[in-house]
Amino acid sequence: MDTVKNDSQLYPYRRHLKTCEFFGPGGREARADKCKCPFHVDGPHHGLRVRESLRTRSRQIAERRLTELMRKLDANVASQQGGEAAPESALTPTRVASPQRTLADAALLRLQDLQNRRGGS
Repeated sequence: MDTVKNDSQLYPYRRHLKTCEFFGPGGREARADKCKCPFHVDGPHHGLRVRESLRTRSRQIAERRLTELMRKLDANVASQQGGEAAPESALTPTRVASPQRTLADAALLRLQDLQNRRGGS
């Protein structure tokens, strides 16, 4: 079952806790002001799926943190492209990465990130 919206952007939503009355099927369709569950973000950004907590229960703070997250992701893409601003075609995601990453893939990405930070090749 694919729960990512078809929109090509990130979106905040409440991830209902087991103690919430909206927990379970149909919980994402419940109005965001009906409970106090924490906000998370989901969706594709620059071709990769982003899924993480926004660490807040406030809609306003969630919107601010989502904006900060998008700026951070845009900066990471720009730095990977040699510090230049991303062209318009790069801002349009063409595919969403598989959510089933293996541990080996995650370790490889972490090593590459550490090498980039140290200035290695």
